[in-house]
Parts: sequence; C-alpha cells; structure tokens
Amino acid sequence: MSSNTFKKTIIKVIIYILRFYTQHSPIIRGKHRLTRYIRFLLNELSNPVITISKFGHKFLLKFPDDNNRVIIYTTGYFEKEHSKFIKEYLRNTDITFDVGANIGWFTVMMADYGKICHAFEPNEDVFNRLNENVSLNGLSSKTKLNTIALGKEKGTDKFYTFKFLHHGYSSLSKRGRNDYIEHNIKIDTLSNYLDKNNITKVDFIKVDIEGGEFDFLIGCGEYLAKFNDCLFMMELNESSLSQFNRKPDDVLELFRKNNFHPFYLDKKNKLKKLIAIEKNEIRENLFFATESLIKTRLNNFIE
Repeated sequence: MSSNTFKKTIIKVIIYILRFYTQHSPIIRGKHRLTRYIRFLLNELSNPVITISKFGHKFLLKFPDDNNRVIIYTTGYFEKEHSKFIKEYLRNTDITFDVGANIGWFTVMMADYGKICHAFEPNEDVFNRLNENVSLNGLSSKTKLNTIALGKEKGTDKFYTFKFLHHGYSSLSKRGRNDYIEHNIKIDTLSNYLDKNNITKVDFIKVDIEGGEFDFLIGCGEYLAKFNDCLFMMELNESSLSQFNRKPDDVLELFRKNNFHPFYLDKKNKLKKLIAIEKNEIRENLFFATESLIKTRLNNFIE
C-alpha cells in the first residue's frame, strides 16, 4: 500500500467515526466544529460521496464544490426544521415549485411528498447535480427541471458565480465583489411559465434566489392574487435584497397587498405570525398564506 493510499484510508476512517458521532450523538456542543473538520477532510479526499438523509433520500455531494451542503453529510439534514415542516405539510396531490433549487434538497422532498415539483436552477453546473440527485431518488417522472431563472420579465440576463464563495451565493447581482464569473442565462416569469404549461393550481412555492425575491413576485402577475390555496416559503435576507435596491418590507408589503399573512417557524416548529422585521434582522425563511388557506389547511400548524 502506497503512503498516499494509506493516508486516504486513515482519513476515511476518521471521517466515518466523526460522522457517526455528528449523526447520532444527542450532544449539540462541538458539532459545528466537527462538521468543519469533516469538511476539511472531505476536501483532502476530493472524492464524490453519496449520502442518505434522515428522510431516506440520496444525495451526491462533491467537495469542495458542495462545502455549503456538508451538513447533509454530517447530520442527514439541511434546514432541518423547515424540512420537517414541509414533510408534514405536503400532500401527495400537491403541485409544488422550487425556485432556486440548487442541488435539489427541497426538490427531492417536494417531488417525493407531493405530486410533482417544477424546479428552477440557472447555474448549469449546479443544475447537473440537481438532475443527478433527482435521478438517484427515482423521481425524474415527478419533476420538471428547468435551467432558467424566474424574475419580473422574460428575456436574458447576466448571472454571477464567485471564485471565493460557494455556489449557494450565485446571484443575478455581483454582490459588490470583484471575484465574479459572468454567465448568460435565460429568464422567464412565473405567469408565463404557468400559462405555457397550462398549470392552473399551485399548492406550495419555495423561493431562495439570493435577493431576487421581489422581482420574482412581480413576475407572478395576476396569479399572485389568485393563489388563495398556495403556501409560499421564501428567504428574506436584507443584505441580498439590498443588492437589488429592495428591503424585506418591500416583499412583505407586496404580499400584504395580495392578502397574504407572514409567518415564521418558532422553536416548537409551529407557524407564528410575524408582526415586523427589525432592522438588520435576518429571517432566512418566512411563510406566506392567505386567510383562506389558514382556515382550510394551516390551522393545525399555527401556534
């Protein structure tokens, strides 16, 4: 056995032991540090890994590309509380949309627990991983994958990845950085997409597009006012929105104008009504629902 092979074998053993601890130990303290160390070791190996989530889904991860998703490998979860909520909430008749799908954590869940998931990921390299992860779980027939972005109008635009940021930060904005790599992408609106595909009913929409959330809502057009039975889960990050000259309150106000109420997940994993977002407060994911949906489906999920 060569010294290099021996070194890799030792690294794999260490990763196995540490991962067993991070996945099964009830002790929270120190797990974040261990996760970072496991990530370092995975980068040393530079080998793709297939891991199984706590929900039983398979994911192909490639390091260092997927450093921002290493928690899937070390804990079996990604955005644990919101994922558990989605699993409980979705029905097998639900039509779902994953806007900003990345490598497919939520796409796979939404396709598995719902009827079909329409997913959108404009980054071609990441889209290929999304496609692989959907296929790994045998869900190709329950998804429609699109290599486009959804925004306020149909056309083309510049899309940016960053040399020193992981792919989760890819955006239509340069983020005020100089290490960007420019890509040309196609953009459509949700309203155009719905019309083109004869979709008249949508039950759940998850949106995480690094500050482009307001433009996405503009692109919903008249459908936003018609989505009485649709639950939105949307990332609201003040820093990302500011790159598009928007604030979280702009998004909240647009939802309110269309009769949606904002909620967040509390520590009991129940939805709690959001009164206001304080300045500089980051709400990574908020939920938006109409009074009609609250009465017919959300009552049991609200604190």
